[in-house]
Amino acid sequence: ERKGDNGEIVAFQAERRQTDKESEHRRHGTTDQNGQKKAKKCGRNHIHKGIRQKSTEVGTGAHETGMPEAEFTEKLYSNIEQMFELTNAALTQMNQLMKRPKESFNPNHTVYIEHEINNFRNQLKTQNIEDVDNNLYSYSVSTMYMDIIQECEKLGDYVVNVVEARIGVEKL
Repeated sequence: ERKGDNGEIVAFQAERRQTDKESEHRRHGTTDQNGQKKAKKCGRNHIHKGIRQKSTEVGTGAHETGMPEAEFTEKLYSNIEQMFELTNAALTQMNQLMKRPKESFNPNHTVYIEHEINNFRNQLKTQNIEDVDNNLYSYSVSTMYMDIIQECEKLGDYVVNVVEARIGVEKL
């Protein structure tokens, strides 16, 4: 189901960090420098910009075939933000493990977060199918959206693998 390699995720994260700095300066306005409507939550600006750039790239190719440009809905942005928060929590747990003696670390919270990520991914997958069937957004938007969600879920799996290796357990 993957369209690209891990380099795309790393590039997206680097762009996200840069955009965080830029969005701090526009935090209290209602539009960005291009006059586009800003997200309701300040922290979402970087997500919107990165995804808009990707969807525009897809949309550019689509214009050549007469298809409309791809656009994410606010609900999709919100779901992506929630998944990023879960993934960030998993990474934070992993980093805490790496900073202290492995004997003092309780892996239960890491396992709990991974289950939350998996459950949320399953929920979003089901909702995505319904939304596409109801024409709430295009199939190309659906594909990009689920690629992002799947990458987050894979990252959660990798976190569990690191925790298992660090504490010397084969399966949590």
